[in-house]
Amino acid sequence: MTQGTEGPEAATDAGASNAELHRGLKNRHLQMISLGSAIGTGLFLISGTSIQTAGPIVLVGYAVAGIVLYAVMRMLGEMAVAHPVAGSWSAYAREYLGKPAGFIAGWNWWYVCVVVCMVELTAASEFMAFWFPNLPHWITTAVCLVLITGANMINVKAFGEFEFYFTLIKVTAVIAMIVLGIAIICGAGNYNVHGLENLWAHGGFAPKGLGAFMISLVAITFSFGGIESLGTAAGEVENPARNIPR
Repeated sequence: MTQGTEGPEAATDAGASNAELHRGLKNRHLQMISLGSAIGTGLFLISGTSIQTAGPIVLVGYAVAGIVLYAVMRMLGEMAVAHPVAGSWSAYAREYLGKPAGFIAGWNWWYVCVVVCMVELTAASEFMAFWFPNLPHWITTAVCLVLITGANMINVKAFGEFEFYFTLIKVTAVIAMIVLGIAIICGAGNYNVHGLENLWAHGGFAPKGLGAFMISLVAITFSFGGIESLGTAAGEVENPARNIPR
């Protein structure tokens, strides 16, 4: 492969040099990027579909996916501490598995980013349509696209601040959902929910069988998608040997 055709993984050569990195992200930015990447469309929108597909057994699915991804992120963290470069797993694949692996990993990541960005924009339109039914979807999509692109184009530190405060909103929303859910289980409101019996009262813990559970794993795994962004952000965090393990 020639240097001009190696795609995104070719950037890892430049990324490997610390002179190319501004190290503009602080530890609080990195923490919120890792949290915010795992809290999004998959949790707020797709989790309902997963529950409808498989029933309460989705709790097991989330636990299994969480354990697997925890192991993956631990390994990625080890490599990010040893080699804090901008190319992340593309750079690691190229270094340890060769140029073809780096080429595939780099372009695969680019493709995933494009597809997931379209999914996220569609989800944003769906959310806004719930609150503002007469608002055209293209307006929501255009505003979100301009806002996110602008935040990414300013500089790394500006992106870190943007991600920090927007993730703070998402974390607050998740905490509020948990508190509200506990209150409902304890009898608050007129929801006719008392205790945890709904986990097995409607056909059992896995009412639709193992097949439905396996199907739900696809959506459950997607819910964690984005947490790997910690790998790309690691190349721009200050003092990576200290902040990445944290």
